[in-house]
Amino acid sequence: MSPKFHWNAFNADHVARHGVETFEAEEAMRDPRRVGFDVHDRDKKGIVGRTEAGRPLFVVYVVRDGAYLVISARDLTPGENVYSKEGGDEDDAQAHQRPARGPARHDGRTIGRVLGVS
Repeated sequence: MSPKFHWNAFNADHVARHGVETFEAEEAMRDPRRVGFDVHDRDKKGIVGRTEAGRPLFVVYVVRDGAYLVISARDLTPGENVYSKEGGDEDDAQAHQRPARGPARHDGRTIGRVLGVS
């Protein structure tokens, strides 16, 4: 069964302001290689996943009444994408990491290496 999504004027508009279509956020959420993490804000969760076209997105959501309510979706920042450089040095990547927030690391794996972001 396909996951259900709830869109309203607020969350659809918010995602659009980041240049993301609602279907792209849904595709990233369905990506079998997505990486999930806690957002540390109430019941919000986050994922980094790819759309079917290969676009890597950062998506924040909550589960309400059995459906995903996407709060925000955006492209990865350059600081998050530094992990995508193949053969890159992890110490060099560590120097560019944002301080202790966001999706830069999950379970000791770098997001770029998990997703193969290029």
